Amino acid sequence: MSPLDQDFPDEKEMGFLDHLEEVRKRLFYAAIAIVSGGGVLVCSERLALQYGVVWAEE
Repeated sequence: MSPLDQDFPDEKEMGFLDHLEEVRKRLFYAAIAIVSGGGVLVCSERLALQYGVVWAEE
């Protein structure tokens, strides 16, 4: 038994379809995070323009 197997003795191996399911979930969560971050950026930019806030320019 390798040292890595000893860390999680009850862990079972994933099949190919299980790996695809895991990748699909992670891509979905990443897409949600990207869209949410973009929404925050757009809202903050609109609020800054509405209230006349000027970002620091060098």
